[in-house]
Amino acid sequence: MLAFERGEPAAWDGERLAPVALVERVEACAAAFGIGRGIHLGETILGLKGRVAFEAPAAEVLLTAHRELEKLVLTARQQRLKDQVAAVYGELVHEGRRSNRPRATPRRCSPPARRGSPARSTCCCGRARSSSRESNRPSR
Repeated sequence: MLAFERGEPAAWDGERLAPVALVERVEACAAAFGIGRGIHLGETILGLKGRVAFEAPAAEVLLTAHRELEKLVLTARQQRLKDQVAAVYGELVHEGRRSNRPRATPRRCSPPARRGSPARSTCCCGRARSSSRESNRPSR
């Protein structure tokens, strides 16, 4: 079970872990279930089509659980803004334009899930989706 505190992964199966140790633990557990395997089809900067097979179990579990946490703490408007900013940010990083000024924008637009929200989300390893969510904030 994965727990978040202030939008950051904090514990696995109730055990608080350092970030790298937590990712390694999630990776080992999720890989056993085949979570995070896929094929990415896309266009390169040169305009060529490319296909890459990948396996990223920890990323799949962490991102899925964090999306569930965001559903709990963000308004619909905040979620739409986050998605729009993330799309531009992702393109800049993918194209290798890390020095562009807009890259700093996502950090300034940090939603409550990343800024001290008391909400916690848990995710069981056998499936990459949230198994429970809790918060001490009143529901909206």
